[in-house]
Amino acid sequence: MELTTLFGACLAQEKDELREWADHGTSFLDQERLAGEAAGKIPQERMPAMAHWVARLLSSDDREGVMRLWAVALAAPVFRALSRS
Repeated sequence: MELTTLFGACLAQEKDELREWADHGTSFLDQERLAGEAAGKIPQERMPAMAHWVARLLSSDDREGVMRLWAVALAAPVFRALSRS
């Protein structure tokens, strides 16, 4: 099996497991808080690259949800920079 295919399969499985955990084990408000804390640990200059990476991994509906979370959790100038990139 090609490494890229294997890596993609592993990420998909982890995504499904994390989504189930988040949906059933964490309230929406806690999910927002956790997303904000995680985003706060990423260096500002790396945020656009991270946003593009995350966007490629998500479906359209999930992408919209993530953008809504970031709109709440990130500082306004950071979110504006991401939404323009």
